[in-house]
Amino acid sequence: MTYGDTWAITSARLCVTPVGSTVSVDLTTSTNISNSGGVTSEPDFEILWEMHLQRNINGSWGTFANRSGYVSQNSPSNRYFSGIAQRNKDLRVVVYFYWGTYENYKGNMLSSLWWY
Repeated sequence: MTYGDTWAITSARLCVTPVGSTVSVDLTTSTNISNSGGVTSEPDFEILWEMHLQRNINGSWGTFANRSGYVSQNSPSNRYFSGIAQRNKDLRVVVYFYWGTYENYKGNMLSSLWWY
């Protein structure tokens, strides 16, 4: 199936669970794809992503660890960031979504902040 340039995920869930120096990140989607031809839901439709673990230092967010992969309705993504040094700063996860290649950026999601 071919999708046009008008593209969006209509339902995704990001669950971030920090436990000490390890962060578990679960990304799921119902894979509802909104495109120029309407909305579809294909269980095996893969959406590329990059996860960035970021720390706020003096008002600026900086990435210090990242992961990449894909997510589909039949294949949720579960990743871990471990060995995180405690710096007493806000942390967050940003997920960037891509269509087809990592050069074709389509949007992002932010987690809630936590202190570590």
